[in-house]
Amino acid sequence: MLTIEEKKERARIRKARWRSENPDKYRQELNKASERDKAKRANQPKKIKQYQGNHPSEMDGWVFVGDLNVIAGRSWKVYKKHSAESWFTVKVCCVGRRPSKANFWLSWNGDRMAKSKSYIAAIEYMPEIVSETQRLLEKA
Repeated sequence: MLTIEEKKERARIRKARWRSENPDKYRQELNKASERDKAKRANQPKKIKQYQGNHPSEMDGWVFVGDLNVIAGRSWKVYKKHSAESWFTVKVCCVGRRPSKANFWLSWNGDRMAKSKSYIAAIEYMPEIVSETQRLLEKA
């Protein structure tokens, strides 16, 4: 009597032998399976990737500054941390999930924002986040 592992091994060997003896039929079967998979995927709605804000820990020296009102359908939280000399690192995080960028890293020196990559992205896609964050930081 054969064990399950031996039966599986024999089946694998039979399949491998058949593939090597019938390469054209094997290729046709692969193409049919591929077409079935494509048709199945075409009928399914495409999922939109969602991003979530990563809120920093107060144990790492971050201070909660305040909430931004609903911008782009979501609430946002602003945190700051003292970095070099008179500059603060500012993190703006989305509360919940959204279909695009959910975290912005900014720098603030009390008067203005530094022009970083994240700052340019925020100005380009959501200028109200930058203006509301500046207003909030000026009050703090």
